[in-house]
Amino acid sequence: MQLINYKKIGYIQSLKSGKKISGNNLSKEIVRRKNILSSLGVKSSDKIIIMHGGEPDFFSDLFSLWDIGCCAICLNPGTTVNELDNICDFVKPKMILHNGNM
Repeated sequence: MQLINYKKIGYIQSLKSGKKISGNNLSKEIVRRKNILSSLGVKSSDKIIIMHGGEPDFFSDLFSLWDIGCCAICLNPGTTVNELDNICDFVKPKMILHNGNM
C-alpha cells in the first residue's frame, strides 16, 4: 500500500553532488527497487539496514522499503565494522543496502 504520492514531489536534490530526481522518476525508481527487493525475498516486517545517504538514492531505498512494509534502519556509512557487527547482532537485519545502486 503506497502512503505517499511520490509523483507529487517536485524533486529531491543533493546539495553536495547536485544529483536530483523528479517525483515521477522517483516513483518509477521505487517500483523498480521494490521489485528487486521482493525478488530477493524481502517482505513486510523485515528489518533492512540502509548504510548510505546524502543522495536521492537514499530516499529511493527508504521509500521502497516503507512501501513493502519493512523496518528501515538508517546508519551512517562511516559506521565502523565493530559497531556494525554489534548493531547486526542486536537487530538481526535481513540485509544491508550499502550504496543505493540496485
